[in-house]
Amino acid sequence: GSLIFFGRDGLLVAGSRIHRHHDLFVTYLSLKTRQVTLKAFFSRSNCIGNTLKGIRGLLIKYDEDPGSLATVRKLCQTCKQDLLLLDELLGYLDESQNQFAISSINEKINNGDSEPQSPKKKKKGKVRINATERGRNKLKNLLAIPKLFADLKSQTKDFVKNMVAFNEELNALELV
Repeated sequence: GSLIFFGRDGLLVAGSRIHRHHDLFVTYLSLKTRQVTLKAFFSRSNCIGNTLKGIRGLLIKYDEDPGSLATVRKLCQTCKQDLLLLDELLGYLDESQNQFAISSINEKINNGDSEPQSPKKKKKGKVRINATERGRNKLKNLLAIPKLFADLKSQTKDFVKNMVAFNEELNALELV
């Protein structure tokens, strides 16, 4: 038999026949690595959001501490560099997802094995699926690759909007 352990950021597989599902695992783990990258991106973008909030606070209290202008300029420059790098990273993620065509995902999920196996028919016309196909179908349901892909596309789209907002806010703060 084969065992699959699902974890928060991946999975562990063991068994002598697990190689039959190699294509599904590679697809799933490829998407999971993108998801982990987006989680790190989210954390970093929150840091930039907090820095922009701090810059706004320094500008509001500029009358009390005129010397804070140098700090504001330095923080703006740092944020600008960080936003450029995050924009570039997000562009790479988006591009990799666009190249990861959903049609190829569906083909892998629907076609399955490299060796086509014809289902055996019972006497009354019912199709009997062998144990490998049943296991593969269960695995497809557990991995939920199309849903994972759709979630990643949606998250990436949201992050693109956030990055545009951060860039606009930074440009506004630099004008003050």
